[in-house]
Order: sequence, then C-alpha cells, then structure tokens
Amino acid sequence: MPVLPARPSLEHLKKQAKRLLRSARANDLDALAQVGPYFGDPSQISLQQAQLVIARDHGFSSWTKLKHHVEAGSPDASKTEQRANYFLDLACLHYGPDNTRGPQNFADAAEVLRMYPEIARHSVHTAAAVGDVEALREMVAEDPRSVDRKGGPFQWTPLMYAAYARLPYVSTYPAGQVLLDAGADPNAHYMWGGTYRFSVLTGIFGDGEGGKARLPEHPEMVRFARAVLDKGANPNDSQGAYNRCFSPDNTHLELMLEYGLKDSDPSDWWLTEPDRNPADHRTMHFQLIIALRWGYADRARLLIDHGVDINSPDNNYYPTYTVGYTPYQVALMRGMPEIAALIKAKGGRADPLDGRQAFQASCMQGDFETASRLAVVHLGAEPDTERELLREAAGNGNLAAVQTMIRLGFELSRAGTRTPLHVAAINGHVEVIRALIDAGADTAMRDPDYNTPPFVHAMHGLQDEAAAILVASPMDIFAAAAMGRKDLVESALSEDATLVHARFRSVRTGPQERHERDWATPLWFAAVNGKTEVVQMLLDRGADPTIADDEGRTIVEYAKDEGHGDIVALLQATAT
Repeated sequence: MPVLPARPSLEHLKKQAKRLLRSARANDLDALAQVGPYFGDPSQISLQQAQLVIARDHGFSSWTKLKHHVEAGSPDASKTEQRANYFLDLACLHYGPDNTRGPQNFADAAEVLRMYPEIARHSVHTAAAVGDVEALREMVAEDPRSVDRKGGPFQWTPLMYAAYARLPYVSTYPAGQVLLDAGADPNAHYMWGGTYRFSVLTGIFGDGEGGKARLPEHPEMVRFARAVLDKGANPNDSQGAYNRCFSPDNTHLELMLEYGLKDSDPSDWWLTEPDRNPADHRTMHFQLIIALRWGYADRARLLIDHGVDINSPDNNYYPTYTVGYTPYQVALMRGMPEIAALIKAKGGRADPLDGRQAFQASCMQGDFETASRLAVVHLGAEPDTERELLREAAGNGNLAAVQTMIRLGFELSRAGTRTPLHVAAINGHVEVIRALIDAGADTAMRDPDYNTPPFVHAMHGLQDEAAAILVASPMDIFAAAAMGRKDLVESALSEDATLVHARFRSVRTGPQERHERDWATPLWFAAVNGKTEVVQMLLDRGADPTIADDEGRTIVEYAKDEGHGDIVALLQATAT
C-alpha cells in the first residue's frame, strides 16, 4: 500500500486515478489486479470507482476521506486511520494477479504495529487482525452489531480479517472464536472481480496460485476451520479447494468431506453474466480432474473413496487436451495408470484410448519404448498438445516424462508461450530445469502473460535453488541490466552495439497492443533496480538518460522514486 508523502497533492492523486482508469480499460494486468477486489468487472470501472480504489490503496475508506485528509493537512485522527488501514493491507493475504506479496509484507505489518501500537485497538477490524481477544470482547460487548460490521481497506467483517491475517508468530484463532461466539457470520465473504467467492474458510485454508510461501495457511488452520464449520460455515468452499489444489496436502479436503461436502454440490464460483448463473462445475468432480492434472494420486483416491462422479467427462473451465474425456481416460493420458485401474475397479467407464491418446499417455508415463513406437505415426500431429504435455510434465516435476519427450524431440521453447522452463521454475523442480537446460531450452525467453523470463518465475515462487540456476544462465539485455549482470550486458553490446538503445517492445512476447514498459531501454531497467555499475557502463556506451514514458516521466524520476540517489546523480550529470 502506498504511503502519502508529507505534502500530498490532490491533483497528483487525481492523475493516478485517471491513469488507473485508462490502464484498467486497456486490460492491463497490474491495473486489473488493483481494481479486482472491489468491483465486478475491473475493465468497466468509472472514474469515481478508480478514485475509490486509489483512496483505499492509500488507507482511506472513501475518496472523500482522502480528499479531506489532503485538504486539512493530515489531522492526527486521519493519520491513525491511514496507518491502521496500511497495517491491515500488509497483514492480510492478497489474491488475484496481485499475489506477489508474502512473508516480507507480514513482517512489515509487524513493524508498523511496533511503531504505532495504538492501531491495534483502532477498530474491531485491527483488533481481529492482531488477535487482541480482550479488545474484541470489549468492543463487541459495547456494540454487538460491530461483530459483522464491514470496514478497513477491504470492507471486510472482523472475522474475515482474522481469517486472512498472517502476522508472524501470531494466531488469530482465539480472536476468531470470540467473534464466532458473539454471532459473527461464518459464511462472510467477498467476491473477487464479482466472480470468485473468497470466504472466511478460504482465508483460513490459504494457499493459491501465488504459492504456499506467499499465501500460507493459517497457523492453526485445522482448529480455526473446525470452529468456523461448527458454527455453520458451508463446507462446499470451491475457492478454498481450488487455492489448495496446487499442492498435494489434503487436510482441507478431508475437513470439507467430514463436514458434509457431497458429489452433487455445485461450484460456488459465479459467472459475470447478468443472470449470475453458477459455473457449470461440481466441486468434487472439478477437484478430481485437477488432481489428475497435477498428478496427485492420493487426492484422487480420497475423492473416489468419497463417491465422486467417476464417469462424467472433464469439463474444466479452461481447455486442456483432456477436455471431453472420462476420468478413466484422463488418468491414463496424464500418466496415472494406477488411478485408471481404481476407477475401472469401482465400476467407472473404461473407454479404451485410440492410438493418438495412447501416444500421449506413454509420454506422460515416461514409457520411452512405447512412445517411440507410436511416435512414428503420431509425433508432430498435434504440436500444440505436445507443447502442453511437456509443459504439464515440467510443472508437475515428472522428470521421466520430460526426459522421454526430450528424447523424442519435442519443442522446448516456442516464442509467445509459457515454456516448460517457466512452469518448472515457479514450482522449483530443479532436476527438470537442469534437464531442459542441458537439452537446449532457451533460458531468456519471456512468457506472454507477464513478459518475464523463467528466473523471474522462480523468484516469484520463492524457489531459491531454481532461481540461482536460472540467474546464472543466459538472459536478454533487459533482464541482465535489471539483475546487474554486467558481463552479459557487455557481451550483448559487443555483439550488437545498437542494443544500448533497444526498447522493451523488441523482446516482449505478449499479445497486448501496448505495454507500459514498451518505451524502456536497458538503462531504465538498470536504474530502477539500483545497478550502478551497469548504469555507468550503459551511459559510457551512449545510452540516452533523457528518454521518457508516454506521460513524460524520465528515467531520472523513476530512479528518484526508488531512492537511488547515486544513480540519479549519474543520470543528471550525463544529461547535462
């Protein structure tokens, strides 16, 4: 959450809102992540809604309060509210594309609390997030309706803040129990982007696309979840189950099944169409298909033992090569013959595979002998599916399958796609990464969604060993400048001196018509990341320190914002 400067400018804040509005309507991922938690369709917001997002990002519940704060010269009460909201923003799990937060943010929240201990009792919401049981009892006794009052930066109930807060060495379970005993709604939730239902239970379970390290489960996950379920929380928490589908632990699913999750329970995700029809999935069946996709045999067995539908075809909400096939076929095609045998033994449909499907199955099972025999007819027939097979095997850490497909000559790095290296990197599958690099995979290639090379994906996933391998590998001049790899920058310029003036657009692979960094040169990447030696080298090679973005902001201004005074001095000296 950004902090207002000592002398905030209302005009500057208005410009931020207008810039956010333009970016959201252009479907910029960062802008959509900023807006998503508050509005149903982030790409269709109004200027007033953009202003509200800016206000909440700065710790105010409305644009009017932010405006009054600026115009009144920061009164103490307003400062306390801003600090309290800033604390709550740091202390809680964040979902959506904005999932790059994690342990450091939680530590920062603890530091804010240490500096301003009065914010712990600022509201029922901060008391819940810090786990102050006595404060909560007093507040709820004085004002019983506060138990479900929405507030704070996310306009959540106190129980929601208790469920999503992750202060280091703090359990909010006792605080949550106080709220539940006082009548707090155990089914409180918010709709991310108007589509995805994030409940109290979802927050307690944690995890998600950002990974366990950034989105940890509650430290007393089982006790807190049981307390909420005992008070009537719906065990059919599709979002909570989805968030934990990326790792093999089944504790959450065992709890959901114990408290009554059934095969007939529909997904509680909602679509954004006006009729608000629920998504066409059932929670358990969806989890079975996902378990097969990720290779989680124990989860598949758990679901099968609890009566999941083993006949309905894969109807995953995003298309994969197994959509339309039965669970038996999916298990075979994803390299899990033992689960296919279990499905057959339980009476499930056991439709045989055709030659093409058998080829895919043998690849995923790491059966090179069978795969090489079938490859004579089928290799190259479906290149998109073959890329998906290798990408999936790499993401699952299925080394035998990856090695089989490498030996068969599968394409390792295709421009404009998320490569096998990207998915192996974010999941930390070091042996797969080494196998792909040894086979010639391109370590510099950027993915189309985030326009980043594999090492950034490893860093995002907090996969230190994977990141170390990839940072030591070849990368383009922009990445090398950002990482301070002077040797690689020098090598690139020796081969092509004009790269000193190259723009980021030249390496971007995404489908977007424009990207906010398209204008940037290697000098910008070095400057904002504080790489002084690389900045000096680029300036010596003729890099232009005066270039600016579409709004006229120069590299000097960006370096100032990042606090790199030495680099600012270098740039200014060269510019004059």
